[in-house]
Amino acid sequence: MIQRQATQPYFDRIHRGAPRPVTLRIVSFAISGLATTSMLACTLFSGPDVSGAGRVAWRSPFDSVDVGWQGQPAVADGRAFLFSLRQLRAVSMRDGRLLWKQPPLSETPGEAATLTAVNEMVVATFTNGIHAFNAANGARLWWTQQERDYSSHHPATDGAYLYATSQSRRIDKIALTNGALVWSAEMVSSATGLRAIGVGVVERNDTLFVAGFRGVPGTRFRKAWVAAYNARTGAVFWDSEPLPDRTGAIGRHVLAGDLLIFSDFEGGSVAAVSARSGELVWRMVMDRYYVGPPSGPQLDGRVVYIGAGDVNVYALRVADGSVIWRREIGGAVDNIGQCGNYVMAASTGVQYLLSKRTGAIVADQGRDLPENEYFRSGYAVSNGMAAVSGKDAIYGFRC
Repeated sequence: MIQRQATQPYFDRIHRGAPRPVTLRIVSFAISGLATTSMLACTLFSGPDVSGAGRVAWRSPFDSVDVGWQGQPAVADGRAFLFSLRQLRAVSMRDGRLLWKQPPLSETPGEAATLTAVNEMVVATFTNGIHAFNAANGARLWWTQQERDYSSHHPATDGAYLYATSQSRRIDKIALTNGALVWSAEMVSSATGLRAIGVGVVERNDTLFVAGFRGVPGTRFRKAWVAAYNARTGAVFWDSEPLPDRTGAIGRHVLAGDLLIFSDFEGGSVAAVSARSGELVWRMVMDRYYVGPPSGPQLDGRVVYIGAGDVNVYALRVADGSVIWRREIGGAVDNIGQCGNYVMAASTGVQYLLSKRTGAIVADQGRDLPENEYFRSGYAVSNGMAAVSGKDAIYGFRC
């Protein structure tokens, strides 16, 4: 097992030949009913940003009584699907045009709904179950009968079934045709007999890989827990507690060959375990004075990207967790994504665009947004465009 501390030398914070972009504040106003959208698209950048990367391409506002929601959006066929408060909507990734918005629901999507686009459906995790909507018009098709809180969890799909974990400490297999429950299995740590919570699922070759945590008796702390299940039957192949106390997986983890890589929010680290046994292979520990990554890692070949509470974005080697580069941005990282040759990181209402190769900041965006606006959701990415939900609108960025 390899354990690393993020203290090794790294590239200068601002690279020579790649000056940080300059954002000019544009005062938004309306004349004869002209929308402020076009004003937001006028942000100017200096330096290497000659292709328009990082610029606001469009803005799709919410209704005056609506508000953007947290969670992970979905994308399919040039459409982005995002939640506002109790309302699902679809917008064009090309120009932000509203395609449809579904009538307000009586249910709340919860703290953070995760959307999955599959088979011309959009499947959403809610506080009271899982709901499926028609991707063409937003009509609700079905919802699960078991009332479990799936809202902050990241399910997986194989095209025929959805595999989802919940606050009920169970993992469920749900038919995508009608929402019927096929099987349900309890999540338990074999080392202690304590029940666990899985925050995300990844499916590969009829195996479900789950990452999460279980409680530490007598304390308020958690301990990271990972497991592998048979997707056909729900039987456990293996489970493991690879990290010490005061750790726990968060967000959607990734599979890279024989490695399962996950973010450890409480322990301030990123860890990789064997997908065959759950045994720890490597762990990269960040600055211990800060919390760790608030969202899952982003995988691109032999490199994994992560953002953390220590105000840094990292590029790590998949093989051993060593740091390729790290880049300090303006604050703790709220969300991270990737698009083409860039890593996107949101922090306190500003989106940063970084070069995947060097970590150089290519653009920052958001300082010219309306007052009190900030980004809330994860990223939906398609064909060189990224969409993200703010408090007052959905924004599209070129990348």
